[in-house]
Amino acid sequence: VFIIAYGFLPVLPATALTLAAGAIFGPYWGTVYSLFGATIAMSYPFWLTRWFGRKPLEIVLSKTGSFEGKFEKFQCNVEKQGWKYVAFTRLVPLFPFTLLNYFFGLTRISFWKYLVTSFFFIIPGTATYVYVGYAGREAATGSQYLYVKILLAFLALALLASIPKIYAYLKGKKKEDTGDC
Repeated sequence: VFIIAYGFLPVLPATALTLAAGAIFGPYWGTVYSLFGATIAMSYPFWLTRWFGRKPLEIVLSKTGSFEGKFEKFQCNVEKQGWKYVAFTRLVPLFPFTLLNYFFGLTRISFWKYLVTSFFFIIPGTATYVYVGYAGREAATGSQYLYVKILLAFLALALLASIPKIYAYLKGKKKEDTGDC
């Protein structure tokens, strides 16, 4: 039931559901259930935009001037860098996942490459948020080793937040040539 609710009820925020999974199911099963729910939630927006095309999105983008030109750059980057672009945007929880699900459907990336890459690269963020939910439950119930669990939750969040910095450091702070994008 949780997986279906996660996958098909877009009115429920994914972060809140992921935190709830940790509180309800614990760190292991909460992560598993959240990953499968998120995979469903990533699949059908991709196919909706793939089937119904670009026209409805262009109408929305033209009305919300904030995205003007950004989608074209996004599409160009995805076409040039493929799965790497999907991996980076999934690994860094700063990008709006819901919009990405639709936007990736408008690119030329294959569905399976998108889905498999998305699945594996949301694992760190999902596991982190599930653990934070679990630690919150443990704090509410006053469980044993509470300080260790809360410390681990904060360390996991700090590591997750530092992924862009770690990535930049590992890449030598060198930008890849993206051509005309």
